[in-house]
Amino acid sequence: MKVKLNNLSMKFQDVVAVKELNLSIDKGKLVSILGPSGCGKSTTLYMIAGIYKPTDGELFFNEKLMNGLEPEHREIGMVFQNYALYPHMTVLQNIMFPLKMQKVPKRGALLRAKEMADLVQIGHLLDRKPSQLSGGQQQRTAIARALVRKPKLLLFDEPLSNLDARLRIEMREEIRRIQKELAITTIFVTHDQEEAMSISDEVLLMNEGIVQQYSPPQEMYDQPKNLFVASFLGSPPINQLKGKIFGKRIHLMETEQSIPIETEIANEDCTIAIRPEAFYIAEGDDFSLTAKVEFIEQVGRDIMAIVTIGQATLRAFLAREDQIQQDETIKLGIRKTGFHVFSSANEQNLPIRPAWDGHKN
Repeated sequence: MKVKLNNLSMKFQDVVAVKELNLSIDKGKLVSILGPSGCGKSTTLYMIAGIYKPTDGELFFNEKLMNGLEPEHREIGMVFQNYALYPHMTVLQNIMFPLKMQKVPKRGALLRAKEMADLVQIGHLLDRKPSQLSGGQQQRTAIARALVRKPKLLLFDEPLSNLDARLRIEMREEIRRIQKELAITTIFVTHDQEEAMSISDEVLLMNEGIVQQYSPPQEMYDQPKNLFVASFLGSPPINQLKGKIFGKRIHLMETEQSIPIETEIANEDCTIAIRPEAFYIAEGDDFSLTAKVEFIEQVGRDIMAIVTIGQATLRAFLAREDQIQQDETIKLGIRKTGFHVFSSANEQNLPIRPAWDGHKN
């Protein structure tokens, strides 16, 4: 099923929760709606589901206008943060329940429920009650119940929030496997950037009810349209330095150093944003910034160095073999990928190119 939103808006009294949202989701794609708490992502999902009626705009499934259609007529399956399983029913009965409401003959409903249970790998748990299940098993039961009606659109609202970190990873991989196997159009709401980036074909990033960027996850990370996108994605977050563009250089306001650039822009205040992994120990004639190492932390196979450049404090992921020491002064090169300049006036990404080669790109 293809989903299309034309200027969709939702207002609660004087509060605009979603403002003029335009979105097109192709059949069989998994799209995550990502953003901080209160950004409008769940409201958007509820409008698509029919739980909320939009105050303005149009919603289409394929070419059919859906604005006035009730949820039960939209051919959707939905999984909530709270799995909402019936405690007195077995796993099998919970999965079969939607078919019972549709008055599907029992034999056909039983076969369909067992098929879905096998798909989500809980076929051996059909006689158990929800209280006898782990969090992951309850989540699989809720997914099977959502799928049993053969929906054309699958909706997830923060489905993994109640699981521990390891199980979250396992379940998001399972959701992606199931989605791929069924080739079902899926919308996945989450505040967790790692979830969104790992399983999605496209990510819709929202803030204060407004779309910030809609693109494949890697493109969003590598080519953020504005400072909000750049700062929301990444852990640890992107480094930010205040600067001013003078000719072919950006003067770093908190330091006595500058960065060479290629641009036609002049005399503009800006924010330089550099991913922690974009730094490296410079060699020879590489362009570099002089930094003092304040603290070193082991992060898996790499180290994270907390450094100061003038009055600015930054984080840099460096290779363990670099063997830097605390209180040491080092030269930091910057890879071109992971380097961005944003206008201070509107926070949009500026068309500025680094004017150095660097031996590490």
